[in-house]
Amino acid sequence: MPGFSQKVSLEIAVDNAEAVLAATRGGAQRLELCSSLADGGLTPGIGFVEWARRTTPVPLHCMVRPRGGNFVYTPAELAIMELEIAAMRRAHADGVVFGVLTSCSRIDIKAVRRLVAAARPMRVVFHRAFDLVADLAQALEDVIACGADILLTSGGAPTLEQGLPTVATLVERAAGRIEIMGGAGVRIANAGALWERSNVDTLHASLRSKWTAGRHTPAEGGATMGSRDGEDIYSVCEEDVRAVLAMLTPRDDAAEPLIIAAPGRR
Repeated sequence: MPGFSQKVSLEIAVDNAEAVLAATRGGAQRLELCSSLADGGLTPGIGFVEWARRTTPVPLHCMVRPRGGNFVYTPAELAIMELEIAAMRRAHADGVVFGVLTSCSRIDIKAVRRLVAAARPMRVVFHRAFDLVADLAQALEDVIACGADILLTSGGAPTLEQGLPTVATLVERAAGRIEIMGGAGVRIANAGALWERSNVDTLHASLRSKWTAGRHTPAEGGATMGSRDGEDIYSVCEEDVRAVLAMLTPRDDAAEPLIIAAPGRR
C-alpha cells in the first residue's frame, strides 16, 4: 500500500508543545497531532504542525477535523478539509487523520476517496468515526476500498477494552489489507492486556496527565475568554510512554487473535 513505513506499536495523541516534547523523549513511535483533545481532537494550527516537524524526528499524523460534533460534513467543510490536507502536506506531515460519514451512519465513500486522493503521498488514517457506523463489517470493507492505510477503532464500543472481541474480529477480517490501530481508554494499567488480547497492529493512546506548570487560576469575578479558562491543562509524562512501550512485546505472527463475536452494532 502507498505510504507504508516502519512498524509502529505505539502512537501518542498530543495537542500541545509540551506533550510533543515529552512523548518524543519517552520514545513514542508516532504522534497524532491535534488541537483540543478535550473535544475528541480537532485540526491543529499549521504553526503547531510546522514547529512539531522541526522539533521532533517522530512521524507526525495530523488530525483533519474542522469542528466538533458529528462527522457528516457539508461541501464547504469538505473543501476546508482539502485545504487543510494540502497545508499538512506542505508542512511535511507523514500522514493525515480524518473520517466522513453519511447521515445514514455509513462511510461516505465519495468524500473519503476525494480526501484520500488529496492526501497522497501522505498516509491516511480513518479515525474513530468508524465506531459510529451501523455495520462495522461493511464499514471495514468500505474504508479499505477507499484506500485508507490505517483504521483507528475501539470496535464500536466506548473503550477498546469493552470492544476487544469485535476489534479482534476486525483484525482477522482485515487480514493485513489495512493496519488496525486500537484506541480509546488505553492506560498504563491495561495497555499490556489490550495489546495481547486485541492483536491490533498498533495501540493509540493519549496518556494524558495534569500539567502543573501550565495551570492558571483566573481572578474571581474577572474577565474570561471562555468556559474552560480555569480547567487543568493536560500533557504527557515521558515515563508513562516508556512504561507502555515496555509492555508491547513482539508477538508471534502465527498467534491466533481473540475471536468471540462478529463485528456489528450492539
